[in-house]
Amino acid sequence: MAYTFFPESAGEIKKTLKGDKAKIDDIISVFSNLRSEFPKITTPINIDPQSISKINISRSLVGDVDLTKLKTKTKVTKITMKFGDGSSGGRGVKNVGNAFEAIFAQEIRNWWNGETVEAKALEAIEKIDKLLEL
Repeated sequence: MAYTFFPESAGEIKKTLKGDKAKIDDIISVFSNLRSEFPKITTPINIDPQSISKINISRSLVGDVDLTKLKTKTKVTKITMKFGDGSSGGRGVKNVGNAFEAIFAQEIRNWWNGETVEAKALEAIEKIDKLLEL
């Protein structure tokens, strides 16, 4: 599953999601409730557009939202909910962590060999060098 859709409006949900209208209506109900209760959170849910029967509620709402109460309050019957941040912030299908590791490792090798190092990598390497007294 790839939770890659982070809607900012009910209209965007209607426009983007395809399939069972009852599920889409449930998603809009949850979205609208969360936006109403937490107006500073622009994307309170995230969805895998290929599997609209399951949605994630932003983890920033853990402790503020009780999923059972939310389901009852919004009268949701066609979808399930859990806390999750989907592919935001480079997670999930947008994860570039492994790429970063290879790039940073090469920058360390360049530094060690006295070669040119990208400025931000050099700053990080020098901080690590100082911290670990390499």
